[in-house]
Parts: sequence; C-alpha cells; structure tokens
Amino acid sequence: MKIKILLLFIILSGEAYSHDYEKLWGTGQQNFINSLASTDYITFRPEDKPEYKNRIISFFNAMGGDSVRVNILRISGLPEKDYCFFNNMLYSVSEDWGSITAKNADSIIKQIENQYKIKNVDKKDETTIITFEKDKNKIILYKKPVDYNCIKLRVFYYTNDIFNILLKE
Repeated sequence: MKIKILLLFIILSGEAYSHDYEKLWGTGQQNFINSLASTDYITFRPEDKPEYKNRIISFFNAMGGDSVRVNILRISGLPEKDYCFFNNMLYSVSEDWGSITAKNADSIIKQIENQYKIKNVDKKDETTIITFEKDKNKIILYKKPVDYNCIKLRVFYYTNDIFNILLKE
C-alpha cells in the first residue's frame, strides 16, 4: 500500500502521462487527495451538476444502478482532468483538451498510439472516435474539427476491471 501511495505521489507531482493511469486504478479517493501537491481542485457529484457530461460515467451508472456512488475530482489546466471515483475508488480519468491546434492534437494522439493498440476507428458526423486498449486500460478518444486548424479533443481512460468491480458490488 505504501508503494502505491508513493507511486501515486510521484505520478501526480510531475506530468502524469496517459500510460501511467493504470497504476492508479483502485486508489481510494482520500489517499488520492492526500497525495496531491496542490489543493487547487474541486470535487462534485455528477447529479449535482446536470450540465456535467461524461459518457463513461453515464454508461457505468446505467450498469451499476443505484449501488454506484460517483464522485469527480477536477483539476483545472490543460488538459482539464476529471478523476472519477466509483464507490470512492479511482477507475476512470477524462482529459478535456478543449480546442487545440491540429498539430498539438496529432502529437497527443501519436503519444497514445505509441503506448496503446488501436481497437477501432469510427466517424460520426464530424467527430472521429478512436478506441485503444492495453493491459488494464481502455481509452476512448473524441476528436472533432473546430475550424481548419483547431481540433476539440477529449480523452477518456478507464480500467478493464470496472465491469467486474460493478458486478461484484
């Protein structure tokens, strides 16, 4: 447990790269908060913010029903990160990059492609949806052009184990 908390502190004190999230899955919310180098975050429950949209959380809420308690810990910045705790355990992270240059979006996607295997690419209207997978991680990336040089990018990371966890509870 001490090693996991130390690893959590190291990851959060520096730049957390996408491939490090799988090392955090299952971390308790209070241990996560205690490891943060800053108190510049907010916490909320999705049902308290009707405008909050997160497809992963909506999906898992539907699967888990009333037995799933979801808390979000949001850290502002670029990207804005939402750490999603299901029954007080971390199992999902979303990164909202907002509107960024096409070059920056391609760089982020390339970084993910270097770490994960592409499972599927789908296009809905103007949005490209890319799913990736590796070990205990699944990723869903949404990419939508804003104009000829800007891309709106949002990336969802979650553990493969979330299904088993929700079924056990």
